[in-house]
Amino acid sequence: MKYPLCLSIFLLIMVSGGTTEAARRVDLKTAERLVVERNLDLRAVSFDARAADSAVKREYGIYDPRLNLSFTEAESRDPLNLQFFRSNSASELRDFSSSLIQKLPTGADLSLSFTDNRQRTLTRPKPEINPAYANELKLGLVQPLLKGFGSTVTEQQILFAVTDRNIAVQDLREKAFGLVADARNGYFNVLRFRDDLKFRKTSVALAKKVVEDNRARERAGVLPPVEVLEAEVGLAKREIELLDARKLYEDALDRLAFLLDLPDEIEIGEELLAPLDVEFSEEEGYRSALVKRPEVQRRMQQIEKLDLQKTVNRNEILPSVDLDASYSHKGLGEDINDGFDGIASDELRNWAVGLTLSYPLGNRDARYELARTEQLIKGEHARLR
Repeated sequence: MKYPLCLSIFLLIMVSGGTTEAARRVDLKTAERLVVERNLDLRAVSFDARAADSAVKREYGIYDPRLNLSFTEAESRDPLNLQFFRSNSASELRDFSSSLIQKLPTGADLSLSFTDNRQRTLTRPKPEINPAYANELKLGLVQPLLKGFGSTVTEQQILFAVTDRNIAVQDLREKAFGLVADARNGYFNVLRFRDDLKFRKTSVALAKKVVEDNRARERAGVLPPVEVLEAEVGLAKREIELLDARKLYEDALDRLAFLLDLPDEIEIGEELLAPLDVEFSEEEGYRSALVKRPEVQRRMQQIEKLDLQKTVNRNEILPSVDLDASYSHKGLGEDINDGFDGIASDELRNWAVGLTLSYPLGNRDARYELARTEQLIKGEHARLR
């Protein structure tokens, strides 16, 4: 699934690095952009999503080949208790071994190993070849046939990490959508309070004109003084309403500036917001919500993760049956080159094929873990509905 809006949010956050200059005039598009660029909570959630993506790449490390090297040099002395005499034996040992192991998607471990062994007997009786160089080049395969078989089980941690990354992306989308909605609501509130402020200013101007007209009429003797007093009270009331409207407007500007993380005062542009031409379809809206709403997608991702866990748990119930196969060539000689010649020849070839069965009697751990996962899936489906 692709999230073009989420990628745009990532780009805005990581490229902008936060705007350093406060914008004096702000329109709706600028407000939406600034709230995405400058909000620290959104930036923190974006780093969580990037960390989740790094976790996915980390889990692919199971397919990194593993190299093992070992070197041993030793001297041993042991008593000999033979039929006709008693003596001591002494020998020197030098052993070098290396192996390269590769994990396969089927769950198998494929290995290639080389062993170089040098042994020299120091006491009698001595063998015919002394020192003796014994080498072996071996190709091995251990393949699970039931438990542990298949790419789903092998890559379970990768799949879990992918689901966690998708959930983190939905968290980022939900946070971004909420911030953009807050910015739009704050912007519209500023417009509403600004229009109300204009209305209150006009109301005060009209009230002042009424007071002036009533005073002129009162001086002309055609209007009683009480009418002038009532006009002055009305003017005072309109002026109080104007002060309240100005406070509401300035508070709305402050809240919008705080949301956009702008330290200086801001001004709203004189743009005219035309009504949106929206065609409403309940069926189409429902389908769109299932695809786009972050909280729905997050719940579906959690169900997907539990379904994967259920598949893994079912595999854990199976007995462990492993196929173990190997093929090797060995060599033996008075020096190391003779040992390599033996490996190159086909005289000392070895092969082996075997099966290993293992199954815990009762296996309550795996069975009840499967039952627990099934109950969690039912609970997530209930929450989704």
